[in-house]
Amino acid sequence: MGTVYRAVDLRKEEARDSNPHIAIKILTGELAQHAQSFIMLQREARKSQQLAHPNIITVYDFDRDQDLVYMTMEELDGQPLDELITANPRGVSPEVLNNILSGITAGLEYAHSKQIIHSDLKPSNIFLLKSGEVKVLDFGIARAASGSSIAGDKTVFDAGELGGLTPSYASIEMFDGEDPTSGDDIYALGLIAYELATGRHPYGRTPAPQAKAEGKQPPKKPEIFSKRQWRSIKGALALETKERLTDVSEFRRLYFGQSRLFSVSAVILILMIATASVTLYLSPDGEPAAVPFESLPIDVQKVVTQQLQMASESLKFRDYNAALFHLERVNDLHRNSPEALSLAGEIVEDWLVLDGAKSAGDLKKQVNNLLMYEVMQSNEKLQEIKAAMERQAK
Repeated sequence: MGTVYRAVDLRKEEARDSNPHIAIKILTGELAQHAQSFIMLQREARKSQQLAHPNIITVYDFDRDQDLVYMTMEELDGQPLDELITANPRGVSPEVLNNILSGITAGLEYAHSKQIIHSDLKPSNIFLLKSGEVKVLDFGIARAASGSSIAGDKTVFDAGELGGLTPSYASIEMFDGEDPTSGDDIYALGLIAYELATGRHPYGRTPAPQAKAEGKQPPKKPEIFSKRQWRSIKGALALETKERLTDVSEFRRLYFGQSRLFSVSAVILILMIATASVTLYLSPDGEPAAVPFESLPIDVQKVVTQQLQMASESLKFRDYNAALFHLERVNDLHRNSPEALSLAGEIVEDWLVLDGAKSAGDLKKQVNNLLMYEVMQSNEKLQEIKAAMERQAK
């Protein structure tokens, strides 16, 4: 599809920006030469620019200089997943796998909420940064490439159609020319998840229509997956549309477990009535951060900011497990960050109004689970609830 170069943004350099570097992708081959490609790709690039999400690459501009068609975007420091898979022929660790899947699904969930389907999801279009962040690439660009029957991992281009697919990762519906749906991305997601876990493509890189004709079925569960996780992966790998998961949020819920923290509405009310000292107001002061944010190294500031953004985005989708994961990473780098403590408070607020807890025993377990996270340990509501339970038990 093109060649990527590292470049310096002269305006950023003039403004003494601490990171003036950007990436320039120059489109090559038929795509750059086709008369309609500039108009089509510009429209698709606009879609990418609308996707302001920590797990989706930031696209700055799309332009043409005579015959040179190019796109500018944020520079990424890390490696694409195809290189990571090659370097780990037996699969990556569970921690790395879950981090990557959390990032991919968060990005896809946001894009799908904007009615944008990637349509060319594959390992080379996903980037793992050295910081551990995950970026999904080529939103829009994938929609401007077209498929044919050639197998492999290179995006097949049909200049007459300006649509796209990568045979080893495309769903049967894509081969049939049907309109893009979230199920297309979920099928590719399942393939990528299996490759990360085992180092192997579950269907031996066979295109979906051929795999169906040959009667191929998803392979046996790899040991790295729990039974619950495998149900989500197997549901994504289904060749038939009617058997496949069609919602990324559902995939996340099945894979990572129930996202919503259990509530304690009935039990907490009893405790509040029985113990007058329980307060439902979070201290506005809290424990101060060890150092001001501005005193942190620039690279650390960037990671903290990214993690806070991802935690905030996870909260929008009520993915509390992911939010806590990101807030813990913030706390590791900037202990008692006011922003992290505020977001942690939002989690507690939501937790208090969700239905689910059935007994004081459930409540105690849930409170203790939350307090295992350091970012939660200074939350006054949780501490007051814990104290109330301890007094009630005496």
